[in-house]
Amino acid sequence: MYRIRFKANSDQPNRLLRVYLRKWEPDYRFLGKVIDLPLGDPPRQYEVLVAATEIEARSLLIFELPNASQVVWLADVELQTVDAEATDRAVVRVETNPADTPHLVALDEEYTDASGQLFPAGSSITVKPWGSQVLFRTRIAPLPAVTPGGVVNAVSFQGRP
Repeated sequence: MYRIRFKANSDQPNRLLRVYLRKWEPDYRFLGKVIDLPLGDPPRQYEVLVAATEIEARSLLIFELPNASQVVWLADVELQTVDAEATDRAVVRVETNPADTPHLVALDEEYTDASGQLFPAGSSITVKPWGSQVLFRTRIAPLPAVTPGGVVNAVSFQGRP
């Protein structure tokens, strides 16, 4: 299993960054789960665990931008082998705030926290400066199917985040 840590943001809110492992050669099939990460501004710290579902001598780690005219900035990218278990992102949501000011997070689904407090869909939480919040989805919906995408049209690594 691999842990990928990085900072990212986008030129516009509600953008998407897709991360996954893929076979290097034809048939180019997925080698694990596809992880969709919401992007926007300001920059946020991300941590993703990826694991191959089968052994392949040659594979790729893909950062895909499904929006054709999307601009994304990545910084401080780290890739590390770890001994861990991946938890389905459909069940657990971790929000972090690597900033000096509180961060308001809108919740699209119903969640509870570790103490059992319920947060209805459409509500929000405030993550304290330099803090984090772990939430558990109360209703598990199936993840949407994802097919391999095309060419990344616009990626910039200069100056931000």
